[in-house]
Amino acid sequence: MITESEPIAIPRHNRTASCDRRTTAPFGLAVGSAGSAHSGSYLHQPATSLNDYELKGVIGKSRAFIGSSCSRVSSGFILLLLVGYGSSAVVYSALFLPQQRRFAIKMIDLDIFERKQIDELRRETALMALSHHENVLPVYTSFVSSSKLCIVTPYLSGGSCVDIMKTAFPDGLDETCIATILKQALEGLAYLHKNGHIHRDIKAGNLLMDEDGTIVLSDFGVSSSLIETGERNARRTFVGTPCWMAPEVMEQAAQDYKVDIWSFGITAIELATGQAPFAKLPPLKVLLMTLSNDPPTLPRETSTHSYSRLFKEMVDACLNKDPCKRPSAEKLLLHPFFKQARKKDHLVKTILVGLPPLELRPRKKIQRHEISLSTPTEDVWDFGDHDPKKDTASSPPKRHITFGEVVVR
Repeated sequence: MITESEPIAIPRHNRTASCDRRTTAPFGLAVGSAGSAHSGSYLHQPATSLNDYELKGVIGKSRAFIGSSCSRVSSGFILLLLVGYGSSAVVYSALFLPQQRRFAIKMIDLDIFERKQIDELRRETALMALSHHENVLPVYTSFVSSSKLCIVTPYLSGGSCVDIMKTAFPDGLDETCIATILKQALEGLAYLHKNGHIHRDIKAGNLLMDEDGTIVLSDFGVSSSLIETGERNARRTFVGTPCWMAPEVMEQAAQDYKVDIWSFGITAIELATGQAPFAKLPPLKVLLMTLSNDPPTLPRETSTHSYSRLFKEMVDACLNKDPCKRPSAEKLLLHPFFKQARKKDHLVKTILVGLPPLELRPRKKIQRHEISLSTPTEDVWDFGDHDPKKDTASSPPKRHITFGEVVVR
């Protein structure tokens, strides 16, 4: 049983037919340590509502999954199913009892981090909470329960794009669906860049799909603000996931927004073929291939799909080894490839309609590779699957922060 913390308030809202699915609502933000609170306005998005029959069903499943009784993380919240984990964080679907609505809660173990790392974590959480865009995952609130930092976000029932592909589209998606997904992701990315932030871990596993076909960027654990003390500074840290990593990141050269554009191009190939280039190679081999070979390119023909010249040209523009020659996110949105993007309900009709619920999808353990070349004085942020049960008390504390692959899988 997790120690109960101070109660938090989740504002009520009404679903509307408006295109803008979010409204501004106040939340208390408590991060770093219990009792440290910051006030502000945070974006609001409809969460999954449950009728009485569904409520009994999910509570029953959660009892079987977690134990004899549901774990209570805060007044009004009970944890349901585990939907993702990493070495320092686990992600649950959670039920907010006063409204019988489901959310996602990422729980990060603060005991394994130093004070400097916790301060950085607080800044990253604040970044997520202050993001006001339909295609960027919002943070509703965060609080400390015992030694766990709990971050409350929407429960996106579609799951991540990589989870969707592994469940029903192992050979990749068709071009129209890819354009529809990537355009939404690129709009969220353009918003982040406009506000001085780089994501640094763009990949299909961090593109989440809601039940209405909305795509949101998630996992800002490695995201890095370029604006500090009023100045934009180039970063030289080595973080991210190797297959999606830009060459200048591997070389620890100066980095800017263009590292996300490279990762965006790799993600486009991933959505088309079912996996990123070099996905089956060990991490150091990925580094060697990325730095020494020509950039990856999109195959026009695969075993199940054919792709257009415009699609290949868009990918090639993203995967230029010279970051100065890559387009900005705003400029890339003007590429003719995105003219074929449909409204988001197209994703519901073509992708989500035949998928089983998130809880019933097969869950195969996928090996993730991580690399950290930071100095002892730097904090590194990366993602990856790691089973915390395999850790031992004698294991040395990690100098980097590893999150689960997605908020909701």
